[in-house]
Amino acid sequence: MLNPYEEETVRGISDRCGRRAGGTRGSAGFTLIEVLVVVAILGMIALIMTLSVSKTLKRQRLETAAHEVQSFLNKAYTSTTSTGRAAFVVVSAPATDGSRTMRLYDDTGNNGVLDTSSDVVLGTQLIPGDLVMANPPTSSAYRSWPATSTSNTFFIECDTMGRAVDPPNSSTNSSTTAGVPMALPSVISVTHKEMGTGGNLRPNIAFLINVNLLWQPTIQKWVNGARVQ
Repeated sequence: MLNPYEEETVRGISDRCGRRAGGTRGSAGFTLIEVLVVVAILGMIALIMTLSVSKTLKRQRLETAAHEVQSFLNKAYTSTTSTGRAAFVVVSAPATDGSRTMRLYDDTGNNGVLDTSSDVVLGTQLIPGDLVMANPPTSSAYRSWPATSTSNTFFIECDTMGRAVDPPNSSTNSSTTAGVPMALPSVISVTHKEMGTGGNLRPNIAFLINVNLLWQPTIQKWVNGARVQ
């Protein structure tokens, strides 16, 4: 038999074990509410990190695409110096998913006129659907890329002298036999569809891709309407 002191000790141990089993925090335990709070906080942190990484990747993809366009344009000059014939860069109208395709044509007919049925395609470059390629606002320092009569389609020519030319096929040029060299650098912008008015991707970044009078594609980066490079 236990004496009164021993009986009291046993009852105390039993009571403490019972409280822990029932969910009340002991000296080394946690309640269900505390565990749920911690899980909720960790979930919020994970969500914030995921959103931040996603936005960073979108900005990086935009910058990568802009430099890919510049690199693709450089191929036109390389083709011209190699073949002695003009080259055309054509940017298609947006597909159903918003993507565009850039195509580089060799002026196989050697007549300064783009003929997509016979001129050879030297390369293609996809512009993803979440990016927007468009003419920037007009300026006295440059002009927009030439457009064809087909809505929202752009193209430009690098002639045999390495000059940027408004192709005869474009709606801005009425000639049917020869292109007219540009009087101003030609510019087209590339940005993300989630930037600008109504978008939630900040800051608002746009890359202006310039084709100078003597074919030399360059890039300008603009952030919130101000040039940064």
